Amino acid sequence: LGVRTAAELIAKYRVGGIIYFTWAHNTRDPHQIAALSNGIQKVSLDQPRGLPVLISTDQEYGAVARVGKPATLFPGAMALGAGGSREDARTVGRLGGAELRALGIRQDYSPVADVNVNPANPVIGVRSFGADPDAVAGLVTAEVKGYQSVGVAATAKHFPG
Repeated sequence: LGVRTAAELIAKYRVGGIIYFTWAHNTRDPHQIAALSNGIQKVSLDQPRGLPVLISTDQEYGAVARVGKPATLFPGAMALGAGGSREDARTVGRLGGAELRALGIRQDYSPVADVNVNPANPVIGVRSFGADPDAVAGLVTAEVKGYQSVGVAATAKHFPG
């Protein structure tokens, strides 16, 4: 790519979006993540067009959590689905979204909107809110509204399911 640093990458290629993953070793702890986000935004905003970078992650909680401790580790979708409380799902979205926003993350690839039609599916399984389409839709909607209430874009996935 012809660059040595993230700053050079942003300046040379006008990066518009970045995703944080634990397996990429770019998310060690909240202080490091916030500093990384702030540095990325500063470099991007100092460019001639002065546009912010959309920073995202894949923080589903439960089985998939890219930002670990000391971030709050909420119950996963299947646990929320078993409880059936839309208010609980909204609270997870609101509180989790607030934590992500504090780290400079403005988009989360969550919640999982898949209906668990095959309980033996090793990919989705407990990442789904459940097997009832209406219940899943209500919980997904509630969690998305929680994220939106704190200014974080939620990306329901996976399409087509």
